[in-house]
Amino acid sequence: MVDRVLGRSGNEIDAVAEISRPFVYKVLPDLLGLPQWGRDHMAAFGHMVWATMGPQNALFQEAMQNNPEPVFKWVDECCNRENLDPEGLGMKMFEAADRGAISQDEAKLLVQILLSAAADTTVMTLSTAIRAFCQFPEQYQRLRREPALVRAAFEESLRWDSPSRLAGRITTKDVDIEGVTIPAGTRCGLLFAAANRDPRKWTAPDEFDLGREVRGHVGWGFGVHSCVGRLLAGLEAEALLGAIVRRIGRFESAGEPEPWMTTIGHGPARLPVRVSVSA
Repeated sequence: MVDRVLGRSGNEIDAVAEISRPFVYKVLPDLLGLPQWGRDHMAAFGHMVWATMGPQNALFQEAMQNNPEPVFKWVDECCNRENLDPEGLGMKMFEAADRGAISQDEAKLLVQILLSAAADTTVMTLSTAIRAFCQFPEQYQRLRREPALVRAAFEESLRWDSPSRLAGRITTKDVDIEGVTIPAGTRCGLLFAAANRDPRKWTAPDEFDLGREVRGHVGWGFGVHSCVGRLLAGLEAEALLGAIVRRIGRFESAGEPEPWMTTIGHGPARLPVRVSVSA
């Protein structure tokens, strides 16, 4: 994929459509051990997942306007035990069920959750990292000099502009925040995006900084509600960003990103950039 991108060096490309999305949509199902058939449904499935985490507005209607049944059927069937690669991560879930750690139904559900949790969020975070490389070229050059920082770059992109801007929670007890009591049973929206740029926590929070101590960001969520796809997303990021910094000398913007937004998430739907071999 990097070879193909470099073959268009100096020309405008869409980093979402030509780098982030094809990589994740190939590597994630391969890691899970999903069959090859039906993978063309991944984009529609991702849109449905995000659209259902909010009101039934125009975005929801758009995601559901085409017949969703083939997508649902694919998600149901591709995660069945008999359709999984015996060496894939998905089969490990069923092996855990064989040991009695979870039920067979829970094993299948975990495969489906990983498919949804580590797909489009990873696409958007990788695309956001590339946007940061355009906006902060000195940080990209540092990453090229210090490729061991690829995981730090992924984590910083999550802090700098997380694809999940907020999450809904329900208080289990009365909670006091700076003198304001939130009663037990209250539905709350926790603003990850605001916390990740809170100047009380982060120095120069609007800057993308590979030297930052990034531990403590909430781009993954927090506690028992942390993102279940975190490990897979990190592996995907290390592989792609590692290949990028070894081969691509520079990213530069080729126009304004086209935003994509849902009730709780956002990211670039299209990211026009130019790449070059030399810095």
